[in-house]
Amino acid sequence: DNATNRQILMDFVICWGMKGEDAADGHSALSALRRAAERGEPFDLAVLDMMMPGMDGHQLARAIRSDASVSRTRLVLLTSAGLHGTEGGEFNAWLHKPVRQSELYNCLASVLSGERFEPVSADHPVSAGKGSYDRLRILLAEDNPVNRDVALSMLENLGCRADVAADGHEVLAAIKREAYDLVLMDCQMPRMDGFTATEEIRSREREGGRRIPIVALTASAMEEDRDRCLAAGMDDFLPKPLRVEALRDALDRWFAPAAGIRQGGGSGHAPKEEGDASIDRKAIAAIRALEKGGAPGSEGLLGRLVELYARSAPELLDRFRDAVRRGDEAEARTAVHTLKSSSANMGAMRLSALCGELEARVSSGLRGDEAERLAEIEAEYGRVEKALKALSRETG
Repeated sequence: DNATNRQILMDFVICWGMKGEDAADGHSALSALRRAAERGEPFDLAVLDMMMPGMDGHQLARAIRSDASVSRTRLVLLTSAGLHGTEGGEFNAWLHKPVRQSELYNCLASVLSGERFEPVSADHPVSAGKGSYDRLRILLAEDNPVNRDVALSMLENLGCRADVAADGHEVLAAIKREAYDLVLMDCQMPRMDGFTATEEIRSREREGGRRIPIVALTASAMEEDRDRCLAAGMDDFLPKPLRVEALRDALDRWFAPAAGIRQGGGSGHAPKEEGDASIDRKAIAAIRALEKGGAPGSEGLLGRLVELYARSAPELLDRFRDAVRRGDEAEARTAVHTLKSSSANMGAMRLSALCGELEARVSSGLRGDEAERLAEIEAEYGRVEKALKALSRETG
């Protein structure tokens, strides 16, 4: 379900001369398999992610195996935890995430030739030499696709193994299945927000089990927001847009070996941004640094993020406009908040500030002047889009 990961995997198989198709969830994948079989061109192999909303990798595999028209498709699972016992009976092979290009190639070649494939041990460093976090398993709870892909790239560049959840319900399901070392929890998510999810996690922990460190991801540095994070049971918090230095500092606070570093106590203040141009080039430089860091799939990251942002931003503007027309304050606030956060991650600080001002106004009710303010945001987005596309074409 992760758009960036899908694009990376598709780039791999296409460059190997294979024909491929991608799907964002299990139901879409099952439909694609059946359509191909009906055309008389069944898929030889399917690569399935373990953690997906609606239908996870195991459920999808069972559905494929129970359908005679597609049951002979070879299946490879991508997972952060590995398989044990009879857990993986539906699969021909499995790989640890993040998957490396060479290992995926060897896996697919083995599966297609009928040979047995053994993945690298789960204890093998995912990103040797990237830092001291190569054994950490992180759950990233973030519904914004741009923010999610930026944070995942940071985590992978630091050597962490990371899974994602798009809302609180997915967080609760994930930690029930997996034993994570830390949760990065976005505070504002649909269906169930980060505060509610954290309170539920802490309630479950009181019934028995270890305490998972939870670090809030928040776009606000106001003292009352920090207090609310702590009251919900969060241990620390990081300002958005997330910066790799701040993320590394947070991991140090919680996992640095015997360095006398006190756990918790993040500063909670976003770095001051300079300049009034449409794009802060420091943010672009940070993304380019990730590209050069050697993390799996990091090559071309800026171009993919610009493309993803250019698709999602107009959709969010339409969502806001439609919500105002229907008088839905909550939906309008969510749409403009999401655009504010994505824009900050892409270095569009003026656009992010305009969205923040509109979000604050909508929080106290719709006033009838939203169209005028939206026009200003759309004009600034036009400048941002042009600047980002120009920057993405530059050589790093």
